[in-house]
Amino acid sequence: MLRAIDSQTNFVMVNPMRPPDEVIEHLKKHNILIARNTRRSKKYIRVSLGTPEEMKIFWQAWDLMPPTGKMAM
Repeated sequence: MLRAIDSQTNFVMVNPMRPPDEVIEHLKKHNILIARNTRRSKKYIRVSLGTPEEMKIFWQAWDLMPPTGKMAM
């Protein structure tokens, strides 16, 4: 249910529906590095796309985050 900004690159900007710094720190604890936000993308995180195996690892770590009770709109 995540929303991403349309992209024609090797990355997507995803609205995680929670504070981006919280997501970045959670993923870092699972050895997944995401760059800090820029002023222009305060609500989004930049996720570089990888191999299917890398993306599987990303989503497994993502799924370990506690739920927010919010759904993407």
